[in-house]
Amino acid sequence: MAVQRSNPIKRFIEEYLSISVSQFAIRIGYSTQRIDNWIKRNKHPKTLPFEFYMLVEKNFNLSPSKVYLKFTEYMVEKSSEDFLIKCLTDEKIENLKINKKSEGILLECVKGKSQLFGVNLNQELDKPVSKQLEEFLQVDIAFDEKWKQEVYEEWRDGVKKANEEYKKIYYSLA
Repeated sequence: MAVQRSNPIKRFIEEYLSISVSQFAIRIGYSTQRIDNWIKRNKHPKTLPFEFYMLVEKNFNLSPSKVYLKFTEYMVEKSSEDFLIKCLTDEKIENLKINKKSEGILLECVKGKSQLFGVNLNQELDKPVSKQLEEFLQVDIAFDEKWKQEVYEEWRDGVKKANEEYKKIYYSLA
């Protein structure tokens, strides 16, 4: 079952509880439409009624604080991807092209209209995208033409610097 990773409520229900939204709604006595509306509006977990947390506790034996903490984890994962993109963009890396897709982030090294290579950071993996990027940057890539090698090394240095800035700031906030 594909899970919309950007919504903490949906992720909590489908990933953590391993049930559908409609099964969840029935179990806690809410309408499916009510829960779907929260998901569509991307409702922040702190704005959910206290009664919701109490019903989850009663029906799933999970404390309200544990439920809220899980929501927060999912929100941090989502915002971490956006923050990494911001760090990469702020670094103004000349040959970097960023495409954010539903399944992850595609970073490309380009020169003019030529793509030298791309790396997919898949948000569906258990590993955070910044960790995936860090591991990729440890791999040595050699090009047969000197200009390509120089473009890549400049790209890699800029991306490394942005990822380090991301880790320094983001993990100090966590």
